[in-house]
Amino acid sequence: MARFGSLKTNNLYIGRSGTLYSESPAQVTATAAQLNVALNNTATIAEVNLLDNMWAAVDTTVAGAGGGDSTVQFIFEDAAGATMATPVAGSFYISEVATGLTVDDADTSIVTLTNGVVTIIDTGVATYYNFVTTAAGLLGITLTAADDDYWIVFKHPTGKLVISDVIAVST
Repeated sequence: MARFGSLKTNNLYIGRSGTLYSESPAQVTATAAQLNVALNNTATIAEVNLLDNMWAAVDTTVAGAGGGDSTVQFIFEDAAGATMATPVAGSFYISEVATGLTVDDADTSIVTLTNGVVTIIDTGVATYYNFVTTAAGLLGITLTAADDDYWIVFKHPTGKLVISDVIAVST
């Protein structure tokens, strides 16, 4: 039977040895009681999002489709499902697949309606859009495109993709 002992130290350093990093190691100054509180933290991602006032979901409403356009309203919500009470900023792109894993901009264009601001970022390979919602978390756009189904793919601040409901465009 193996027995494990204990290790007592006056200083605990966290860092990497070797030549990859030249920074000094970080010294942990928390007490054992403080570390126990941090290690026993049971906050959910939803609770952290609420604390950070970060959007967690986007509701999609397609108000009108026809003539090669679709009018779309996006409502950004926090982790509790409430509409954001502050402006939201971020980026998005247009996809022709429900998974959002392709960027399609060859036959599409975006115009901002009365809610929010959208600016184009053309990389020469694909077109992305920056946006800022109203103070009430609203973004309204008109998508002009060839007849097809489209999805707006928002990049969440955590890096995950948040994909809108389908937006059908028909002439």
